[in-house]
Amino acid sequence: MTQDAVALVRAHLEAEDRQDLDATMATFSQECWYSIPTQGYLLRGQEAVRAHYASLFGSFPDLVNEEVTLHDAGDRVFATIVVRRHHRGAWGPFPATGREVVTHALAEFPVGTDGLLEAEIVHINPLEALHQIGVVPTQSVMELAHLYHQTTS
Repeated sequence: MTQDAVALVRAHLEAEDRQDLDATMATFSQECWYSIPTQGYLLRGQEAVRAHYASLFGSFPDLVNEEVTLHDAGDRVFATIVVRRHHRGAWGPFPATGREVVTHALAEFPVGTDGLLEAEIVHINPLEALHQIGVVPTQSVMELAHLYHQTTS
């Protein structure tokens, strides 16, 4: 991997910070994909990935990738990121709350043979954001499981 890949990921994250949909998508190959494994979320192709980003920018129009650290790992770049934003638009089934959301993620960016991003794979605790917008009582999966078990037993 070269510094070009690190620069490409940096450009991708900066385009996200500007909510520049065209610039964000320009960092991806034509056959790109996007995944959040902890949510069973997998999108394939430019059109699906573009729709994801359009929705994300609509829900969180002030999204900023803070405290970014990039790690060159040979055939991919990893980024540890703190993401800060406000819930200003509907997000899935949840109407805007206006609440600030701060999440921690490890994003994995495999680089394709064309020199563009093949994918973005985001490793994140999905309960972190859901708790901050007020739709679950905790961001701990064990606590949530315990609460659920108590109500169904």
